[in-house]
Amino acid sequence: MKEFSVRDIILFSQRIEQESYDFYMKAKEILKDQDTQDLVHDLAQSELGHKARLTRLLNEDKPADSELDKDLNAESPAYERLVNAPEINEKSTAEEILKTAHTREENTRDLYRMLISLTNIDAAIVKTFEDLVKQEEGHANLLEKKLKKLH
Repeated sequence: MKEFSVRDIILFSQRIEQESYDFYMKAKEILKDQDTQDLVHDLAQSELGHKARLTRLLNEDKPADSELDKDLNAESPAYERLVNAPEINEKSTAEEILKTAHTREENTRDLYRMLISLTNIDAAIVKTFEDLVKQEEGHANLLEKKLKKLH
């Protein structure tokens, strides 16, 4: 077990959203099909929205410092590996990119579910992560539909 503060978890979540944004922008450069490029562009913009929401949580909706600095126990290896997904490159096919994106969305959703399960988190923080779970699930569903169309 490793201790993380609520602030650490929110900052970690911001990094995940930035990585997802970067992934989608790279995917957009690789993909050839305009419809798929539009999908990943929309997903990239959504990831920026998620990051902005987490930033607002820290800066504007700011819970008390005592709440943000509260230590929580989390299984460190699980915490660090949940958003891993294969890398993409210029040779990646649309199917490989969409499968990787789907994996990223599902892993991010699962990470947020794990964070919600941690005890002693402020209700506003839990609500934010519950909303993010729903949005990541929606992204995964969009990607799944697009993958089915490729077949």
